[in-house]
Amino acid sequence: MTSSDGTASFTVEVAGGTAPYEYQWYVYYDSICVPQEPVSTSERNNTLSCHFSQRELDYCDSIWVYCIITDATGATVESYNAYLLL
Repeated sequence: MTSSDGTASFTVEVAGGTAPYEYQWYVYYDSICVPQEPVSTSERNNTLSCHFSQRELDYCDSIWVYCIITDATGATVESYNAYLLL
């Protein structure tokens, strides 16, 4: 995360499965979930870039991100949660 402007990037990579993959990212601000637009691609990795405002960083007790990846056969895997620690 670049602390000067509040921008953070999160990357996941799959090993195995059948392309194409759908990457569905979720960003939580405390208990409020903000799903991101799903991305469908044959690429084995995907990156989500987020800009967190100073207000979000000041007033949220916790912010975390995770991704659910679904392959062409319908198999899914969920990433670990990435927590922002201020």
